[in-house]
Parts: sequence; structure tokens; C-alpha cells
Amino acid sequence: MVKKHQEQNDSVLEPNDLHCRFVMFELMLVWTFFHELGHDVQRHFRLWADPHRANGADAFLEFDEGRRGDDLAERENSQPAAPDLRGQARELMADAEALDLTLKYLLATGRLKFPRVYLLLCSISCMLQRFYLNYSDDLTITPHRHPHPAVREEVSQSFVTNSILDFLAATKQTSGRDAAAIVVTYMSVRASLFTGLFRSHRVERRDDPSRIPSYMRLQTEAHASDMNRYIDALMPHIEEQMSEVLQGHLLPDNRLNDWLQLLRARMVAAGGH
Repeated sequence: MVKKHQEQNDSVLEPNDLHCRFVMFELMLVWTFFHELGHDVQRHFRLWADPHRANGADAFLEFDEGRRGDDLAERENSQPAAPDLRGQARELMADAEALDLTLKYLLATGRLKFPRVYLLLCSISCMLQRFYLNYSDDLTITPHRHPHPAVREEVSQSFVTNSILDFLAATKQTSGRDAAAIVVTYMSVRASLFTGLFRSHRVERRDDPSRIPSYMRLQTEAHASDMNRYIDALMPHIEEQMSEVLQGHLLPDNRLNDWLQLLRARMVAAGGH
């Protein structure tokens, strides 16, 4: 594909640009597939309390929330529905499964390198910011089926960076986690910064260019307490369902418990659970 592209003299894309786009597209598809698979291998159907969903009428379609009017709550009732915190907790667990399996996919194909991980972080951020089109510009708990995209990104970025640090330490590619933490953290922050600016340039109109784009504003220290409150509200529902999920999980080498411990440590540091 890149070779055919190079033969087109009128293209404005450099070969590296085209390659980057293909890799990001691949990672978006892989992550989305593994997110949906995560619901299955974690056997979430056993945790559904809503008979409308239990009979299969509501499919796990991640991209539905990128289009207005496709949310289950909006389809069934024009009035705001009460937040389904148990359901949102399961979505975060499916996100964790997707990230774990995507990193294992990159490892199995010999591509678990910093450039690919950086593009994975960018891909996740791009997708979640697309979903943000259908969400409020604050961190109040949403009635949607999925948690607020900024919350999902916060939890996902943390899990990816910690997973990479674990991998580097386990494979003796660093003298310790602390030695690599600065590089990995920089990579994560850069991914969020660049994708946030890209979205703002492409989607969000701002009368005042000095004003931080709305999605990026939710990731600042000014909204840290709101972020922590949102995650804290989901923690009891994660804890409640995790034991059954781990007991019936179809993949024995999953890292859900590591993800849970990371969330617990975060909430302890924030003064929560």
C-alpha cells in the first residue's frame, strides 16, 4: 500500500504519515474488538440485571455512543435515566481487558516497542474523544451506558503505562520501574496533549484561542477532584462484580486483578477507598 502510494505524485501524504495512519487504524480496530471480546470472556451476561439486555436486545456496540440518539437510555426514555453504575463499572473492566489483550497482541507480533505503544495511547485517546461528542463538558456521572470518556481515558492511560513499566522491569530492559517512569509518563502525557489539540482543531470551535479545549480541561488538575469522585462512585460496583468475573473468567492469564489493585492504590492516594 505504501509503495502504491509513493507512485502517486499528487499525494500530500509522506510514506511515514500513511504508515502511521494504518497503524493507528489497526490499533483502533484491535482495541475495539478486544473490548467487545472482554465482555464475553468476563461473562458479563451473568451480571445483567436488565431483562432488555439479558435477552440480547441490546448489543455491545462501542461506536453507538459516537452518534447522538443511539444510547439505550435515550432510545427507551426521553427523560434522563438514572446512571447504571454497575454497567459503567463493567465497561471499565472491558476496557482493561482490551488494553491487556492489545498489548499481548503487540508482544506476540514482535511490535511491543515505544513507537507502537505511543500510537496505541493516541488511538485510545482519539476514539474516546470521538465518543465525547455525545457527552457533557463536565464530569458529572452520566446516564449513558459507558462512563464519561475522560474517565475511561484516565483509567486506561494509567493501566497502559503501568503495564509497560511492568514489562520493561520483567524483561530487564530497565534497571527498575522508576528509571523508566519518566519516559513512559512523558509518552502518555504527549499522546493526550497531541490528540486533544488535534480534536480541538478539527471539531471544537473556540472563540478564544487561549482557552483550553473542553475535553483537555477535564484532564487538568482543576478537575482532579471531580475525576476522583467519579471513579470513587464506580469502585463499589467494580469490587462487587470483580469476584464473580475473576471466578468465571475464560482467560486464566488475565490481568484484571492487577488493574483493580492499581485502581485501589489510586483511590487510596486520592483519599477515597
